[in-house]
Amino acid sequence: MKEINNIADTTGRATYQSSPTKISPAMEQLYFEMEDKEHVFQIGLKTILECILFGAKEKQLPDLPLSWYTEVCSRYDIPMSELFGED
Repeated sequence: MKEINNIADTTGRATYQSSPTKISPAMEQLYFEMEDKEHVFQIGLKTILECILFGAKEKQLPDLPLSWYTEVCSRYDIPMSELFGED
């Protein structure tokens, strides 16, 4: 496995930005400000949730109930296939 030597840390700041979804046209997404050795950037909550789904699919996370994944996926328009590897 490749060694990662430029891991980002949170700056402690976060912002909200409108991010409509099919379920909620007024949905706001939370963005966390991060910084690494060279950049300050934002990462959205949806991206973090997609990373959690990837970790679960790779069996690298503790089990969460299926209801948690169902609610998160529906709220943020993330296809459940992200979790189950289906098309």
